[in-house]
Amino acid sequence: MTSRARDLRILLVDDDDDTTALLALGLERAGCSVEIASSCAIASDKLKNSVFDVLITDANLYDGDGLALLVDSRPSWLRVAVVLTGDKRSDLVHRSRQRGFDDLLVKPLVAREILTVIFRLLNEKELSQVSDG
Repeated sequence: MTSRARDLRILLVDDDDDTTALLALGLERAGCSVEIASSCAIASDKLKNSVFDVLITDANLYDGDGLALLVDSRPSWLRVAVVLTGDKRSDLVHRSRQRGFDDLLVKPLVAREILTVIFRLLNEKELSQVSDG
């Protein structure tokens, strides 16, 4: 898992310092390059000024809705977008898909679980491109 992870640039958005620290540490240990944003405002700025392979965001941030990060449009360079939440409402799954997110994961979770989902989504996208091409 580590060799594939080395190529991933991840933007991790969460306003809970403990969650962010634990997830970032796990993702970095796997070889990912991780940038952290603690709010929608900071994340929006980073998304406008940098390129990431993966966006991982909490759904509920102190300054807004994490789902709003992709409200205008999903950047073409963004390969995977995942929402984290402690809320198990089914409408959140539907809203996250409408906004351009690939999956929704319920907290608590560890970095390995997130990486497993990211790699599954990347594999699905690669297979879809092969079958379309």
